[in-house]
Amino acid sequence: MGDEIPELDLLGEPYREPADPRGRPKHRVTREKRKDVSALRAAGLSRDDIALVLGVSKPTLAKYYFAELNEGVAQERARALLWLRASAEGGNVSAQKAWIRVLADGQGAPAVPREIDPDLELGKKEKALRDAKAADQGSAWGELVRH
Repeated sequence: MGDEIPELDLLGEPYREPADPRGRPKHRVTREKRKDVSALRAAGLSRDDIALVLGVSKPTLAKYYFAELNEGVAQERARALLWLRASAEGGNVSAQKAWIRVLADGQGAPAVPREIDPDLELGKKEKALRDAKAADQGSAWGELVRH
């Protein structure tokens, strides 16, 4: 006996393949489904709603679409900004105005360094600790304590 399909089953009846395969088929992940999950998550849908839309269970959604669920908002925002920039570079005046607004809002721009006053940045406990460490400096008492 090899990989051959028998002609008769154990009861002597002709062997037939089962009419329906048992169990649910394994979920197939596609690029379109990944984009859909990312877009739906960016639009604010919950994981329960996204699972319902795809027709999968919540554990299956978490198993196959972990990155899209956690990074969907950033992915969609980046994709939209790149499309906006490409359209602006292509000569679309509305896109150019929108791109200028995005740049003017400072979204994504690195923080501008500023002069930091050490007293403004410290809390009261940090200030008290700093003052306690320097309390003996410049006084006769400080000279006695150090010797």
